[in-house]
Amino acid sequence: MPIDSRTLRPKEWKPTCIKAYPRRHLTLNAVGLSGPGFPALLDRGEWQQRTQPFLISVAAESEDPAGITAELDELSETLLAQKHGFRAPFVLVLNVTCPNLGTHSQAKVMVQAYAGLESLEAVRVPILLNLSVLVTPAAAAGIADHGACYGFCLTNTIPFGRLPERIDWEGLFGSVTSPLHAFGGGGLSGPPLLPLVEEWLKDFRANHSETFPIIAGGGVFSVEDALRLLRAGADAISLGTVAMYHPFRVQPIIQAVNQFCLVRDRREQNT
Repeated sequence: MPIDSRTLRPKEWKPTCIKAYPRRHLTLNAVGLSGPGFPALLDRGEWQQRTQPFLISVAAESEDPAGITAELDELSETLLAQKHGFRAPFVLVLNVTCPNLGTHSQAKVMVQAYAGLESLEAVRVPILLNLSVLVTPAAAAGIADHGACYGFCLTNTIPFGRLPERIDWEGLFGSVTSPLHAFGGGGLSGPPLLPLVEEWLKDFRANHSETFPIIAGGGVFSVEDALRLLRAGADAISLGTVAMYHPFRVQPIIQAVNQFCLVRDRREQNT
């Protein structure tokens, strides 16, 4: 996606690498690493001036462990040298399952996750792993055992064509060929992801860990959608597509999630 280097906004009013379907609340995107790169963003000084806690999402362009290690080692050294200049605490989110950064088997995701965690651990800030529901709860539990992994962000978009037994791609898009085929297919956001995330959470909580921190999202378009994920085991909720199509729903969802978490925390303290 072409980016204006001054504003960091898309140059295209309607980027050709994104397909939006507002009536069905669906989005396909093939946006990869379109920004100017980590050093350039750091040099802008905007992160350093933030006064509230925030997240910095990072990913490696390489797919092999040596390349990932080299890229993220350099990032860690740069960030560690300038960390003292940040006014607010921050968290690093390592994205290892973006469908627009290559095709990742579960085995490759595991290798990339461990290599990335080993490199970023030197920054000495919490590290979250951005995972897809295509990574099994059992495999995710293995990653959670790494001492540098603070929690998960679930779920990344679903690569076009995956999980055909659960997602009716032809019914949704009129073809088994992605509208973004020219860009590699892209990833799906929207309501079809919600039941997949809910099931993943229930499996992970029942069979692997009741306490490992998880921020969950995917297809959340109402208060009830958010509560479904919280009841399934999410510790927090992330919102995406709803802010594009129904921004007026965002604040009520946030309020309901905060109230749910407040009651839950009080209950846990009392027990």
